[in-house]
Amino acid sequence: MHVAQQNQFTFFLTGRLVPGLLEPIEGRGLLPAALAPYRDLIALRYDFPLVLTPGAPPRSLSALFDAAVADAGESEAAARLRCHAKLMETALRRLVAEGPATSLAAAWEIAAGRLADAPAETGPDLRDSLDRLRPCLPPDGALAGCDRQLATRLIAHEWNEQQGAKTEKLR
Repeated sequence: MHVAQQNQFTFFLTGRLVPGLLEPIEGRGLLPAALAPYRDLIALRYDFPLVLTPGAPPRSLSALFDAAVADAGESEAAARLRCHAKLMETALRRLVAEGPATSLAAAWEIAAGRLADAPAETGPDLRDSLDRLRPCLPPDGALAGCDRQLATRLIAHEWNEQQGAKTEKLR
């Protein structure tokens, strides 16, 4: 076996660098090739952000959009609605990741404006699709991303729900 290949094989099996032949990779910002598709987590579809709606348990944004397009059918208009729903869900997820969590209503307006500014990506009838989707979602609620404040926000949401239930019983 060639010396260079043997050194690479040794590194592969043991993780030890052979001095002078292989350079350290720390600090270069490299990412394993297997993880490269996951570099932009916002483009992936996952359970965050959560929508914290008063009077309801926390629900994932993905689940809300799934329920909104569940009975759309199989027509061309339904396919367009699903495409626009996915674009809006991604835009909302990107807004939450960019800064502090906002309300669903405010984030919806900002994301709809951004999507309307990029008509080449969204295709025709975006406004019609968004108008059909909006009533299927909660009117408002806080968007909670997966960050350091998530646990605090979930506990505060549940605490407020329990206190509201106790207050109603006392009335």
